[in-house]
Amino acid sequence: MSHISPIPGGMRAGLVITIKGEVLPGAKRFRVDLQTGKSRDGDIQFHSGIRLDEGVIVRNNRSNDVWHAEDRYGTLNIHQGRAFWIEISVEVDKYVMYIDGKFFCIFPHRMSMSQVTHLSVYGDCLVESVTFKIRESSEQRFVTTTTEYVY
Repeated sequence: MSHISPIPGGMRAGLVITIKGEVLPGAKRFRVDLQTGKSRDGDIQFHSGIRLDEGVIVRNNRSNDVWHAEDRYGTLNIHQGRAFWIEISVEVDKYVMYIDGKFFCIFPHRMSMSQVTHLSVYGDCLVESVTFKIRESSEQRFVTTTTEYVY
């Protein structure tokens, strides 16, 4: 199954992306990518490869058709036939990823986040919803505004 969404307003610090779904029974792999454009062949700023068959979540990026150094640390806490909730919080210099409300990893930006235009999820899962929330704060006024887009 697959899902692709344009990122409303573009990628920027303060954006929180939430993906809710279910892993298919007998699933081997699925992936969540923050990418440049709709095509799977473009550059990927942040790739999360959920490899149930290997018991790992691989983080990486791809530019000009070249995959770079993988990060593989962390415990896989996503299981076949069960619901999952992945949250990616965009910060100025990194992505912070949570799985089912628990911190999972930090992945530094390896290319300009302004190039990222789409989120894609595909593989052995069903996507229930994708939510984009923008949190903007003003220290002088102590006001926080949240805008939410749901696909």
